[in-house]
Amino acid sequence: MRCLIQLDRAVEAAENLELALKYGAAPLEENVYAEAIAYQKLLANQVGEVAVKCEQPGVASRSTPRRSCNARVARASASRPAATS
Repeated sequence: MRCLIQLDRAVEAAENLELALKYGAAPLEENVYAEAIAYQKLLANQVGEVAVKCEQPGVASRSTPRRSCNARVARASASRPAATS
């Protein structure tokens, strides 16, 4: 997760962190859990969710990964905004 943050891959870092914290503090050492919570707060300010909807059939968004225009939710990083259609 730290590597992903250093590589400016905030969305992937947030997703990995979410999985790592899925079971709370119990499986982690106290200092590791505290660091993970701090990173979670940091990433919460950089990653958001965007709803994309259109009525035109056959249209796709230019986000990565490419989704149909009726995709409900895609995550985007503030440091690397998703492309808009």
